[in-house]
Amino acid sequence: MEGVHTFAHPQFGTCLAASTDFAKGQVVLKEKPLLLVPADTLVPPALLVLAARNSLGEPPKKVFRTALVLASMHPDVCSSVLKELFVPDIDQDPSLQETTGYKQCSKAIAGAVAQWQSIHANELLKGLLAVKANAHGFEGGQAVFKYGSKLAHTCNQPNTKFKSTDDGYGCLVAVTNIRKGDLLTTTYIAEEHVLCSTPARCEKRTGKHAGFTKKSSAKVHDCSAKM
Repeated sequence: MEGVHTFAHPQFGTCLAASTDFAKGQVVLKEKPLLLVPADTLVPPALLVLAARNSLGEPPKKVFRTALVLASMHPDVCSSVLKELFVPDIDQDPSLQETTGYKQCSKAIAGAVAQWQSIHANELLKGLLAVKANAHGFEGGQAVFKYGSKLAHTCNQPNTKFKSTDDGYGCLVAVTNIRKGDLLTTTYIAEEHVLCSTPARCEKRTGKHAGFTKKSSAKVHDCSAKM
């Protein structure tokens, strides 16, 4: 991709770096989604009833929308998309099962949709975790990208900001001057926490209510690091 390149960071895994200089306000990257979960994806009422019977309570409809999109994809296409993304390894770090992110993508939820769509629950769970860890908000829904989903997180000032365009692209815009070779960063915390102090943002990112802990994701930058 012109202007950016992936590289294997010794601490953060596969990351994205600038291949040239970018001025503040300049578009760093523009690309179409690998996978799009539209906000208007219909969740059949029968699926919600099935979830209730399985004692799932009321899991977010966003998770069901994602599961239904994944389940509708051809297995080879789904597999090729997942190969481009980081997937949190629950077996390697069982503590992830206590995070909100995992509970929203639990095997019970994946199992319910798998029963509805006749897809293997473990494969569906892998896809749900991948989208949870890599997706950007996109036109009211969610989307993952070949390059844009490889950004490292920072609780300090990121050097890029993600935005969607009216013509269906995802864009990274430089929010500071970026030099050739710089690690490209963003923030994964919710918009309402962006103005919090760095320690407060670290807690939002790594606390028990976080999507995943900073130790779990190859994309997460050390929250205390200076950029």
